[in-house]
This record gives sequence, structure tokens and C-alpha cells, in this order.
Amino acid sequence: MPRLTKMIAAITNSLIKTLKPSKERYDVRDTTLKGFMVRVFPSGKMSYRCQYTRGKHITLGDVNVLKAAEARDEAKKILGDYAKGIDPAQVRKEARLAKEGVMTFNRFLDEVYEPWLNVHRADTAHDTLRSLRNSFNQVIGNLPLDEIAPMILEKWRVKRFKEDGVMPKTVNRQVALLKAALSRAKKWGFISAHPLADFEMAKSTDTSRVRYLTQDEYKRLLKAIDRYEQQLVKARERGNQWREARGYELMPNLSKQRFASDLAPKILLSLASGMRQCELRRIRREKHIYFAQQGLNLTKEVTKTKKPRFIPLDDQAWQVLMDWLAQTKATIGEKGLVFPGEDGKKPFDNMKKSWKTVLKMAEIENFTWHDMRHDYASQLVMAGVDLNTVRELLGHADIKMTLVYAHLAPEHKRKAIEKLQHRRSGLLTDE
Repeated sequence: MPRLTKMIAAITNSLIKTLKPSKERYDVRDTTLKGFMVRVFPSGKMSYRCQYTRGKHITLGDVNVLKAAEARDEAKKILGDYAKGIDPAQVRKEARLAKEGVMTFNRFLDEVYEPWLNVHRADTAHDTLRSLRNSFNQVIGNLPLDEIAPMILEKWRVKRFKEDGVMPKTVNRQVALLKAALSRAKKWGFISAHPLADFEMAKSTDTSRVRYLTQDEYKRLLKAIDRYEQQLVKARERGNQWREARGYELMPNLSKQRFASDLAPKILLSLASGMRQCELRRIRREKHIYFAQQGLNLTKEVTKTKKPRFIPLDDQAWQVLMDWLAQTKATIGEKGLVFPGEDGKKPFDNMKKSWKTVLKMAEIENFTWHDMRHDYASQLVMAGVDLNTVRELLGHADIKMTLVYAHLAPEHKRKAIEKLQHRRSGLLTDE
């Protein structure tokens, strides 16, 4: 039998019985689940495998131990986890280290730090853990606590600056969360010394960066959102055609909904409200929507500054919110988060991939999610709104934070000069 570099068939228990060994090992790839396969060795041994990305795979088990349906379900789980950013190889390594009794950073977060945060830092626990996992999972997640070293973090920081384009202020905030977690690890005896005790924060040379959308960029962003939504609708249609042909249950028809996903309402509300992403995560249907005054009533447990504030919404933004609530009422109900995560209960996770896709479609560069908050403030100032009102809408504790937008309102400076000129003109007239 010649070497088979590529054989495609529906993997079933019946198929397994028909497979014969060859002089060379070969793979049989499944016809319906991409990445699911059986590897047949010259010795006659056969094992189920899951290729979750190019060049990387996980062995699921021997065909004599697992049934085809069981292996398929496991492959689906692995592929689903990888789509969410979870590396199955890393998960297995962590499981092995945990079995050996090694306290890795991820294990410390899951088993020790998270329970403590939920009790002693309940208001910020979710955001803290999300930031720690998103920021450090790939670089130190599977490292034992006592192997975390400053040089590892320095390489990570350089990458964040040069490749990811993250601002020093943001990186410093992530490092501060990590140092706090490791301080607890030392205090509780998991490590004998703090590995980042002398790790210095990055110096920020641009503390007043203000990025806002031009009118043309704003139009392109709205069009890109529409195109992104249409792509999701078409993808769902193709998927349902595939399911229907195989007798599978169909997914909901996205063309009958106002929004194909939650990305569009999140972007539109952020542009119209200046809310921080952490605030967007926390707003609830029954508590923070002020119907009487068409706006959002953010309570102190929602805002970053722990001070309540009211944000009025214009008619278009209000309609977006009302349409989203109506669309999701059947699945979420009248109570709960406005934008929950996949489980319907916890706050949503980051939207980096979909957000970058929309920005690329709009041909907009150097614009972060947080920059929508800058855009909101900038547009208000350029429309003639006074800085103190902008401060109140943004929820700034100090007017100094709002002054970074002052250069966008040269008119108030001109009026001040006109008043001085008028005063001096009066003095000359009196003479």
C-alpha cells in the first residue's frame, strides 16, 4: 500500500475497523470536522488526533480506548477552546504540573488568588483577573511562580510597545496588577522572594495623547460596521446551508435581527457615551438605564472613579440601546448585564480580534477602543461644550485630566483675549 499523505473519510467506528497499516504512517482526516483525524502507524497502532492549528496537534487517545464519537466530541472542545485563545498544549502542560504539585502562575490565579479577590476585592475582581490572564497567560501562565524573572517581563514589555503599540500607561497598569498578585504569593508563602520587586515601571513620554476620528474616519467606521455585520449574516447563511444538507439543527437567522452580533451596539454606544470599557462591561438592564431621561445612570459600583454619573444619550444611540434590549430580551431577560459574555451571566471578555477586523475594514490606524472615549470628549469640546461639562460627562475626578482636550477649543482663549482688549480699550478711551 503506497504512502497516503492525505486520505479523507467520515471517521466512524466502522471505518476504524477497515483501516490497515502501511509501510509509512498516514492520516485519515474527517470529512465534517476540520482538524479531526486518525493516525495509522506501520505497527498497526491507531490514535485519534486533533490538529488545532498549522503544525500543532493533540493526541486524543488510542482507537481501542476511545470511540469515534467520544474522540470527535473531545476534538470539538479543543477546537472551540483554541478559537477562544486557549492553547490546548498549554492546558495539558499545566495539568501535568498541577498533578506534580507545581504551583504555576495560572494555577495560583485559579486556585488561590481568584477566591481571595472575590471576597476581598469583589468590585474589581473580574476586571483584575481578566487583565492578568489576557496580559500574561502566554508569557508566564504555565511557569512555576519561582521561575518568573524580570528579563521575561522585560521582553514581554518591549513586544507590547513595539509590536502591539500599547501605551506605557497601559503596560504599567498591567505590571502593577502582576506585582500585586506576586506580592500576595510571597506573603502567603508560595515564593520566598518577590521576583519583580525591583522591576521599574516604564517612563511615559506621552501622557496627553488624544486620538479622535476625523469626519471621514467616522463615516468609514460606520460603513465598516455595516459590512462586518453583513459578513456575519452571510457566514451564518452558508453555515445553515451546510447544516441543513446534513440534517443538523439550524442556527438562528441573523438577517432577521437588527444586530448580527453585540459588537455593533458596543461600538455605537461607546462613541455616543464616552464610557470606559470596564463600565460598558458592568452596566445592567434593570439598574443603569434611565428611561425617564433617555440615558445611562452609572452607579458608583460601575464607574472607575467610584462616583456616580449620568450620561444622556442622543436619539440614535438611545434607539441602538432599545433595539439591542428588545433583540436580547428572550435570551437574557429584563434583568442582567446589557452585554454579557458567552455564558449570559459574566461580563464579556475583550473584543480585540473583531475590533481589529472592523478597523482594518475602515482603513483606520492608530485607534484603540479607549480612543472612542477620547473621540467623545474631543467632539464635545470642538462643538463648543465647556470643559467642566465634559469633565462631568467623562467622570473625571480632576479638571486637570480634562485639560488635555483644551487645545481643541481655541475659541475660549480668543474670547479671553477679546475681554482683555476691551478692558484696555476702555482705559485708553477714558484718557
